[in-house]
Amino acid sequence: MNYYLQSVLDVISFIEENLNEEISLNQVIEMSNFSKYHFLRIFKAVSGTTLNGYLRRRRLTKAAEELLYTDEGILDIAIRFSYSSQESFTRAFKDMYGETPYVYRQSGIHKIYLDKVLLTEKILNIKEGASSMVPKIVYKEGFTLVGMKYEGKNDNSEIPMLLHKFFLRLKEIKHRVNDKVSYGYNTWTDKINETGEFTYIAGVEVEDESDLPEGMVYIKVPRNKYAMFSINSLIEDVGKSISDIYSKWLPMAGLELDDNYDFEFFNEGFIPNDENSEVYFYVPIK
Repeated sequence: MNYYLQSVLDVISFIEENLNEEISLNQVIEMSNFSKYHFLRIFKAVSGTTLNGYLRRRRLTKAAEELLYTDEGILDIAIRFSYSSQESFTRAFKDMYGETPYVYRQSGIHKIYLDKVLLTEKILNIKEGASSMVPKIVYKEGFTLVGMKYEGKNDNSEIPMLLHKFFLRLKEIKHRVNDKVSYGYNTWTDKINETGEFTYIAGVEVEDESDLPEGMVYIKVPRNKYAMFSINSLIEDVGKSISDIYSKWLPMAGLELDDNYDFEFFNEGFIPNDENSEVYFYVPIK
């Protein structure tokens, strides 16, 4: 079985066996044998949810079963599933189910919010003929980007909208290295495990980050070794391809993330609203 898939399966089994126990992120990362940020990206790409999100929803789903099929008190159930008080349990339960534990118990209707994730080797199958997703290993010198920043989960295609706004303001940026090249820089912290949120910067390379236009930021990207992927799709579908890279192509290539960022590279092959538009995606690797 694929090593990445097995690692995620082992973590899910550990969580399922210890839903009533305290589980720390460090425990899970140590079990996975990957770096923290690499495993968090892999887990989300393969399972479709963050590690903390999976743990929280599975606990609440099991707690909901206890409410319906046992006479155990609500406070006792809350404590058993790692909530410090009935109030905090009630808030979390209502956020997920839309009703309090008491009302849910009285309804007698079993609602499964998140069942155990079932993964198989089939998930990581590679489509025949998709040679464009085989990475090239490249080294890239450090560089500085200036651009516009977005923080969130991109639930409503905010990134394509940000890119559109950025390209309209491109000429405001001074000391540009190449007007025909731009970047989409992604970075994340532990917050991605809590909420799924990350930071995205649409930017261009500059020789000097001084004279920042209003509302723009800069970021220095270090020299690194990268797996470079070529993606041909509409800009709104690039995110799906990136998810495939983390869940399928990096594992198949036996590559491991080296830092908590990646970036998209746009050149003349990038044509908005064209399904054959080309984007290069760089992942720092060990």
